[in-house]
Amino acid sequence: MRLVAERGQEEIRPDDPGSIRRMFRELAPDYDRLNSVLTFGLVHRWRRALVRTLGAGPGGRYVDVCAGTGMSTRAVRRAAGEEAVVVGVDFTPEMLERSDGLRVLGDALRLPFPDGTFDGAISSFALRDIADPVASLGEMARVLRPGGRLGILEIGRPRSALPRAGFDVWFRGAVPRVAGAFGHRRSHDFLVRSVRYLPPPEELCRELERLGLVEVGWRPLTLGAASLFVARRGT
Repeated sequence: MRLVAERGQEEIRPDDPGSIRRMFRELAPDYDRLNSVLTFGLVHRWRRALVRTLGAGPGGRYVDVCAGTGMSTRAVRRAAGEEAVVVGVDFTPEMLERSDGLRVLGDALRLPFPDGTFDGAISSFALRDIADPVASLGEMARVLRPGGRLGILEIGRPRSALPRAGFDVWFRGAVPRVAGAFGHRRSHDFLVRSVRYLPPPEELCRELERLGLVEVGWRPLTLGAASLFVARRGT
């Protein structure tokens, strides 16, 4: 797997965690604002849908893997209430500094928690940036207690012809240009291309089942512009 940045600049590669960390370090100051602008604010609706899959409640323990600036972490905390324990994990210090609450500097491939720690685990828009996404899903499954729920939010691609054409024009053409206005053209060139390394939804669901998870499913959001995957650890 090799995605090359603009000529004369450092390569950004999912199999090189250092280059991914440096990319997110540069993105950190504008990350939340860019996400909102580039999705016309839909990212907030998608994150709320992700959080609802957990059924988060008082006294529960939840982890947000690749939490970034903590947008999803905060959404879980609002849903679960003050009595819940909600932890955000990320391997980029500059992103975590913009989060709040419980924060842990850690790697999605080696989560620093014992087996069965959490009632729910989520990750949003991160799988395509991880060298071994299936291994990271295995780590999230490992730290779930029996009966705990998993939610994954990712960029999708509409399957119907007309929505797909509009999505491609925006996502592949306009997104890097808009990001360029914020000084982040190179990173969003990479992020647009990295989506091709995401497995199709049906294949990702099969991987979740191979990890021993049950009640696995997925649904498209906003005509397929995003995909929401859900599963539960068996008892």
